[in-house]
Amino acid sequence: MQAARSLTLKSEMEIEPFELSRHLAAQGYHSSSVVESPGTFAGRGGTMDIFPPTLAMPVRLQWYGPFIERMRLFDPDTQRTSGDAESVVLPPLSEIPVDEARFASVTDEIHELCLRQDVPTHKIRDFLDGLRLQRWVVGLGVRRFLPVFYHDYPPLLETLPQDALVLLI
Repeated sequence: MQAARSLTLKSEMEIEPFELSRHLAAQGYHSSSVVESPGTFAGRGGTMDIFPPTLAMPVRLQWYGPFIERMRLFDPDTQRTSGDAESVVLPPLSEIPVDEARFASVTDEIHELCLRQDVPTHKIRDFLDGLRLQRWVVGLGVRRFLPVFYHDYPPLLETLPQDALVLLI
């Protein structure tokens, strides 16, 4: 589920900073003025800082036109760079995609599911308003609707490699 939404960045890769910002926001990263903690990103001019949760240090990207010219790790406390990075994997922060296209369709589907379950209209409205205001922040009960996000996702065992060892306890 999450592997398909991960993005690997490399030097000389062509990607516009605005598109990368949109991708990061859709994967649950939070925009901030200074990157100091995992799951945040900040952009200014031709530079973007990103702190993936899989790295001990954030990475600073520098662009030349639409191309990533350089990627360097940096200390989040001092903001000083410490060395080059050849590639960086940006995993999603949540299994729930928060892109705008899904937001509208999933909201409608959740509304319909709640109506079919005889959930009172005022509770549906309060829940969906909370989702809209929080932009799908996980923890508001949205995980119970995870199947709505993945209609075409195959069962777990079909996603594993052929030689995977499955241990049932």
